[in-house]
Amino acid sequence: MLGGGPAGSFFSLYFLRYAASARIDLQVDIYEWRDFSDKGPKGCNRCAGILSASLLKNLKELEISIPEEVIKAHVDSYFLHSPFGVIRLPNPEPDAEILSVFRGGGPLHNSPGVVHGLDGFLLGQASKRGARLMQQRVLRADLTPRPNLVLEDGVRDYDLLVLANGLNSGAVQITGVPYRQPPSMAMSQEELFCRKEDIQEYFGNTVRAFLLPKTDMIFASVVPKADFLNVSLLSSAGPPDLEEFLENEMVKKAIPFPYKRSCGCRPRISVGRATNLCADGFVAIGDSSVSRLYKDGIGSALLSARQAALTAVRHGVSGYDFATHYVPFCNALHRDNHVGARIFSLLRKTRDSGRLFRTQARLISAEASVPYAGRVFSKALWGIFTGSYTYREISDSIFDVKVMGRIAREYMKGDSA
Repeated sequence: MLGGGPAGSFFSLYFLRYAASARIDLQVDIYEWRDFSDKGPKGCNRCAGILSASLLKNLKELEISIPEEVIKAHVDSYFLHSPFGVIRLPNPEPDAEILSVFRGGGPLHNSPGVVHGLDGFLLGQASKRGARLMQQRVLRADLTPRPNLVLEDGVRDYDLLVLANGLNSGAVQITGVPYRQPPSMAMSQEELFCRKEDIQEYFGNTVRAFLLPKTDMIFASVVPKADFLNVSLLSSAGPPDLEEFLENEMVKKAIPFPYKRSCGCRPRISVGRATNLCADGFVAIGDSSVSRLYKDGIGSALLSARQAALTAVRHGVSGYDFATHYVPFCNALHRDNHVGARIFSLLRKTRDSGRLFRTQARLISAEASVPYAGRVFSKALWGIFTGSYTYREISDSIFDVKVMGRIAREYMKGDSA
């Protein structure tokens, strides 16, 4: 296993679980040189740290629950800020909570004492259940004549090499397969240190998203995490200017209290699919293969890890086995991302039009008294911003004939903004 982040931990957990069920005795080695208890970028996988409802549901089959010391906020709503108004978006399924966490040992500066992060917790779970942590760097992976890793202290042979080191941990040279990483984009992220009382007063357990008209911004969000606010920005024009964002009047109004910039980075996120992601004795998972577009990378890491582990145990580890039983999953996720791209294009049109924004606000407000199952518009927006539903599910719910009729009627009532 090359990489001990969530994808690597999830694969190890599922692989060991499926192997035990099949009464197969095996050894899993996780190569991860970082210590996830380190503060700052050194111990962090550079992510906003939102855990979707679908991810938390899937963790139950591994008999894993996130401990309270790892959780930094139980998110119960989103606020969508626009020059045309503010939409409050409560969780349409209150029993399906989402959480915010740190990935590593906390921000570089101002972190109080020991901070328990998600990645260290998951890696610890994998170790407790039988995986062996190898805290050393891999110099090269070679698939010929059989899968092996070149390390500082020699060469070790394996039956299967699993690439799970993502896009921000440094590329591992792989020979024997023309593997290429997925295309990616760079984000801007920052952790702002604040008084916990200020965060509680102005944010509570709410994530604030900002819709900035006539810009290249794809998304901009501020997530509460105990004493910190995480700012995550993505633009089609390259890493956004964080200072410019923080000086925006809408943002200043939403964060009217003092803060200190404590830790920043420009991580890369996957926006496509890897090529040649499997071969005899080799498979790529998580961000190294394909990830959900823009949101819920941790959730899609679990899904790809599960499918790859299931393939290896039940079918085998040849290139044919993975091409037959794992690659179709990757292709389906890639197709769903194409639907997601169209949804975000539509969201940008809503962002740029006051009339469309206010139409959306009225539709969501009208659902406040509707049973949870009928909150079509709330669920759609919730799914877009949290990753709790697939893009296909969101698209099918919105582009229903009756739903489109409701949108059209509400739009015609609106003012000409």
